[in-house]
Amino acid sequence: MESKWQEMYRSKLMTADDAAKHISNGMLMASGSINAQPQALCNAVGERMASGDLRDVRFLFSLSARPGSVHNPELIEKMLQNGNMLDAMYAGPLERYFMDQGSYSYVPHRLFDGPMMTARVGLDAAVMVVSPMDKHGFFSTGTNPDYVYGFIRRNPGCVILAEVNKYMPRSYGNNHFHISELTAVVENDLPLVELPDLPLTEKDEKIGQYIAERVPDGACLQLGIGGIPNAVAKYLTDKKDLGIHSEMLCDSMVDLYEAGAITVTVRNFYRASG
Repeated sequence: MESKWQEMYRSKLMTADDAAKHISNGMLMASGSINAQPQALCNAVGERMASGDLRDVRFLFSLSARPGSVHNPELIEKMLQNGNMLDAMYAGPLERYFMDQGSYSYVPHRLFDGPMMTARVGLDAAVMVVSPMDKHGFFSTGTNPDYVYGFIRRNPGCVILAEVNKYMPRSYGNNHFHISELTAVVENDLPLVELPDLPLTEKDEKIGQYIAERVPDGACLQLGIGGIPNAVAKYLTDKKDLGIHSEMLCDSMVDLYEAGAITVTVRNFYRASG
């Protein structure tokens, strides 16, 4: 027998094209980034903007991992002709290319300011990828409990379109949405995009070692993406009681945790119990 949450799920399940009809002219909408950028939904919304069915929409997005309708030069030209705006909040390779072409605008900001910024102007809609629903009716934002979660929480009542992907893992913490909060649900199973493990250069090694020598036991770290952060982590494995406070979890952090260097028992914020 279906639970009431399963019944609600089925009532909200639809195609991406039908879900995109919840976006109206003049809306400010935002998308998740990287693996949280919903391909089916973004393509459906982009095609409506290009056809003229949607006008004067301002679309916030960032760090695209896969090309879609908003990366198609011919479609972008039509979107812009129809008064729509494509705003990149963080620039990956695709965003940088189209910003150089003058097709995208750039929104300078700090990550933690994003929810406040959208609350001031009013976010109308958000699209994102979520993990499959659990028996209690909750979805996790998985690998991307990032700014779109904050956008939505600071803009109650906005349209929420969720693309359910069986490959998106369930993560814990304050990053879940209930089926009763969602406007529409789309199913689209795509394997997650992973960054390749690039070899360290001689310069990466030297810089990483130089920095690691200056990191004391008990330090709280933030490590980014790339050769130098990975090199720093490589030379921190003999440190003790390191902590992490970061907007992301990268492979080098996992390596340090498995080496016993990260315990999060010393820092003053969200200290581990042991």
